[in-house]
Amino acid sequence: MTYHVTTLHERPDLLEDAARLLISEWPRSLEARKASIQLSRNNLPCSLLLLTTDNDGASTQVVVGFARVLQVVGDNSAALVESVVVEPSLRGQGLGRKIMEACEDHVMQLGVTSMHLSTHDKQQFYRHLGYDNGPAKTAVRHSAKLIQDSLSSVVAISVNTTDNEKTTTEISGGNQIMQPSSELTNEITPPPPPPPPPKLPSAITHQQQTCITWMVKHLHSNYNS
Repeated sequence: MTYHVTTLHERPDLLEDAARLLISEWPRSLEARKASIQLSRNNLPCSLLLLTTDNDGASTQVVVGFARVLQVVGDNSAALVESVVVEPSLRGQGLGRKIMEACEDHVMQLGVTSMHLSTHDKQQFYRHLGYDNGPAKTAVRHSAKLIQDSLSSVVAISVNTTDNEKTTTEISGGNQIMQPSSELTNEITPPPPPPPPPKLPSAITHQQQTCITWMVKHLHSNYNS
């Protein structure tokens, strides 16, 4: 059996398989997980898949690893990798290293010089790959569903304005002034804000706050042997 890494935008048919692998590690609804990783492109964000293939190449490929790389807010030279996971039955075979190498290769082609991540319990694994303690970073986040919903809202408001716009004419100093009617003003209302994310139990939140470690690697160096 051989392994290779590809991107989700090259294999969109594997979106649900990738989402289910993530859910097996971090439970979440299938639709929410798919929406969070679906936006993938040659630039960032990019979702990477680790696939298995039998040596004869004849069987169906299976998603056995995943990682997602995002741009760091305010720094085009920095990226953040998250949701790194390998199928539990295949761990300990160097597959985590393989997908991390692919993530780093991908961002280096974009001119990124530092990779950031956070972890609760895999500090030794990442140190072996050349990561050291670093500052906390925030990633640029947007999902395909959020973009689609935003565009739909804009189109809906535009159509509503075109179909229903009425104006009243007032005379002021001999000049005509076009003003929107109260009917239009009442019909167009901004969309409601999104609901806040669900609140985690206090015990989990405390654990995350006390155990999380932020790490960084400067990508000009080679992997440790």
